[in-house]
Amino acid sequence: MSEVEKKFHKTWLGMVQPVEGLVVSVPVLTDAQCMQRQPPDVQANLKVVCPPTKKGEAGPTGYTIRDLGQFFEELLELTPDLFDVGGALPEELALYVAEGRQTLRPTMGLKKLEPGEAEDDGADATPASKVGFRYVALVWDTEAAAKVAGDIGAGVGLDFDKPEAVTGPWDYPPAAKFDRLLRHARVPIGILTNRQVLRLVYAPHGESSGHITFRIDDLATVRDRPLLNALLMLLSTTHFFSVAKKQALPALLS
Repeated sequence: MSEVEKKFHKTWLGMVQPVEGLVVSVPVLTDAQCMQRQPPDVQANLKVVCPPTKKGEAGPTGYTIRDLGQFFEELLELTPDLFDVGGALPEELALYVAEGRQTLRPTMGLKKLEPGEAEDDGADATPASKVGFRYVALVWDTEAAAKVAGDIGAGVGLDFDKPEAVTGPWDYPPAAKFDRLLRHARVPIGILTNRQVLRLVYAPHGESSGHITFRIDDLATVRDRPLLNALLMLLSTTHFFSVAKKQALPALLS
């Protein structure tokens, strides 16, 4: 079975692009026995919650998340009660970047089921870290940020790695903005989306960041079904909350 699992993980890691830094590794994933293959109807459901916006010669393209909450609930089984959204998020998580004159705020916070005590509740703690420990992951949706900034629609498909002033006046790449926000809150796991792409970010306190990027267009094709398997394996409610601690996403990343 381990050889089958190694091939499974090598296949999807070879397909997903771009990958930067060390996020997950084949030995760790294989040891955790977290391989999952999804039935075809999961991909059909993806196309319902992410309808295409274009039709090319090879078929529909531009698959776009219609509603982020619906996407999390219907595809990843992360139900609304697991998130804090908007005004329910602590104000301490917001970060004002003086050099860019922009306030960064997470769109959603995936709550820990049992927060326990803050891990850094000592001299090094900050107001943001004291509330950040309640969350297993933060989500930043560039389209939601663009709406707040008064530029509706401009956040869809926004390039993560090029400077932009769509989400706010700071002319800086969305990926770098989100990394700054995660480090402010000391929440190491982040999900960055522009509705057409999902990026899993790992930014542990005091260490280098890494990320894996999943394009919805790729997830919607039969050829790239291993990528959909991988996305659900990593980000479904199962690997946040329903497996042994050593198999959960935070442990796989660390």
